[in-house]
Order: sequence, then C-alpha cells, then structure tokens
Amino acid sequence: MFPESDPEENLERELTPSDIQNAKISIWALAAFILILALYLPGCVSAPVNLPPIPADSCPKLSMPPVPQQANLKIDGDKVEADDGGDMLLRGYVRARGLLR
Repeated sequence: MFPESDPEENLERELTPSDIQNAKISIWALAAFILILALYLPGCVSAPVNLPPIPADSCPKLSMPPVPQQANLKIDGDKVEADDGGDMLLRGYVRARGLLR
C-alpha cells in the first residue's frame, strides 16, 4: 500500500533553503489559523447591559381599593361565585394583569 522507505534516510539529508522557507510558511499559516479560530469561536460574551431608566410618568398607574374585610370567591372552571369583596378582588386582579402585559 505504501512504498517502503527507510525513515532514517530522511533524517540524514540536508535541508535546502526552499524546505526551510516552506516550513516557515507552514508554521505561520498554522499560527494564523489558530489565532483566527481563537478569535472566532468565543464570539458570544455575557456582559451587563445598562438600559436607560423608564421615566415614572410614562408608567400606567392603577389605584386599587384596600382589601375588604370579608371576601368570598369560588372559581370552578368557567363558573365564578363571588360576594362584593371577592368581586372587587377579581376585578382588580384582571385590571392589574392587563396593565402588566
């Protein structure tokens, strides 16, 4: 499969200037390839992002009444049973959830 040759023959021969030049070019090409690969692979870096603060005036405000002393709320699928306090809590939750979206 491979031609038979003695590796010892190549050790004893003199290197020509063109062999040395080719070896230098190969080493520089390999170094450049490793450098490019090292710069390309870790391209994603996790760094903190400073976002400008949102002015408080631009945020929507929701005034909610205080929690009632008594509230009964029963939710069973699509059926909702609530007294006045439970109804107020449920409506406040739905309005707050709508503002958060």
